[in-house]
Amino acid sequence: MGIYLCGVDGGDWGDPEVYGGLAGALRAELGRRGVPALREWGEPGVRFEEKMSRPVEGFAALCRAQPGGDDVVDALLGWELLVPAEFTGVFELAVPAPYSEVTTVGSARRALEAARGLAVRLALPPQVPRDGGNLALTNWFDSAEAAAAAVSHPGPWAEDLDTAFYAAVHLRAAEHSVRWACPMTYS
Repeated sequence: MGIYLCGVDGGDWGDPEVYGGLAGALRAELGRRGVPALREWGEPGVRFEEKMSRPVEGFAALCRAQPGGDDVVDALLGWELLVPAEFTGVFELAVPAPYSEVTTVGSARRALEAARGLAVRLALPPQVPRDGGNLALTNWFDSAEAAAAAVSHPGPWAEDLDTAFYAAVHLRAAEHSVRWACPMTYS
């Protein structure tokens, strides 16, 4: 079982039946906050999807242990919708998310900064997939390649593969969001 962290492509984001209420509420709140208008979000056909079924406690503890731990937790774990916009903190929209009554929104730019710091701290190896398509990280961390990388590139990442997995997923998700102007959400 588990949930999936997915990119929302432009076709879905622009569909009023799918994300219309959320897109409108988000546009209004970003405007109220003075966030400059952004180009249309989500390149059609560019996909990101990772299965989030591993234990997350080690990753959450690592986030809390960082300088500014509460900000790191908010940036990486405190949202249901990650958007490629620059703003501080997280905010709520009165639109239901798949797993809560409201949608908490975070900045992909803040998430990217926090995730890069964790990737350095864990010394993620160069073998971690960058743009491998859907479930690339999920499959890699479950493969013999990850075990081989732990031998060839030992380091803190290899001591807790679940924590390393979440660090890699959040890094790649934030990179994807910023690169493709793509919102990210859980489904």
